[in-house]
Amino acid sequence: PRWPGGIQNQRPLAWRGDRIPRQGRCDSAHESETSTEYLEQSLLRLVDSGVLAARDPSSAPPRYPYTEYPDALRAAMRCLDAAGIEAFLTGGTLLGVTRDKQFMTFDKDLDFGVDGAVRLADLRRAFGADPDFSLSGNYEEEALLISFYWRNKVAIDFFRFFFESDHVWCGLDIGGHRMKWLHSPFELVKFNWHDVIVKVPEDSDRFLTEVYGDWRTPKPYFGLFASPNIEGGYPRISQNVAYSAVAQALSRTEITRATALCRQVLEFDPDDSLIKRLLADLTLAGPRSEITLPSSLGNAVNDSPG
Repeated sequence: PRWPGGIQNQRPLAWRGDRIPRQGRCDSAHESETSTEYLEQSLLRLVDSGVLAARDPSSAPPRYPYTEYPDALRAAMRCLDAAGIEAFLTGGTLLGVTRDKQFMTFDKDLDFGVDGAVRLADLRRAFGADPDFSLSGNYEEEALLISFYWRNKVAIDFFRFFFESDHVWCGLDIGGHRMKWLHSPFELVKFNWHDVIVKVPEDSDRFLTEVYGDWRTPKPYFGLFASPNIEGGYPRISQNVAYSAVAQALSRTEITRATALCRQVLEFDPDDSLIKRLLADLTLAGPRSEITLPSSLGNAVNDSPG
């Protein structure tokens, strides 16, 4: 890709296999399985009831405070540079830079990648002296994803990246299962973006293809579960996250989003009879139907890479 600023060769991050976290990992597979079964039953009840809404009051992609993103980016980079933490753009932020040459209006946050050696305490030290930043929740020291807020407006996610054998990965622990996004090893380059030097994977085309497939085509409803580089392809936890996202969209009567998510599910599992029935019924008229999501899922369905 042609970058808006001058690219300079940059030393690769010093990935080390011994940095993979071994603590704080959830092992409650039963909880995740029960949650998936609950979601299946909820979606099945919707299909059987025939009360899916046909009109979508929120068919346009959501809009986030993207006009604040440049200032949030500069503020974050000042803190990271001062703390000596090397970070790079990833996820939807990298996608916007590469494809759109600007921040995407439907991207809910800024996405950074950091070396797996960077832990919660390191990020706390980096942002602790700046009152504009606040931690978004309670995290274990070895959390794979750590999020902050800038001025209580802009969410900033930090994904920890680890080297293992011949690949690099980042991930999330959800409901007792670990989801991993696998990447080919990569080096970093730097360029000027919104008057601040940031770093990105040198081969951003390959990096984004691994995460999004056809990244050149905008997909505002891209699901967290839909990345082609998830370890195992479409494991049970991906199905859990997919059903959660569909259920949430339907509970909000976001039919356009629910339809797009169902189609993404069928790309991975074309024999999913529940999703096929649901997709067929999305055109039926009827009143809005509410679904209560399992509390154990938290905000997992919203943590799409972009």
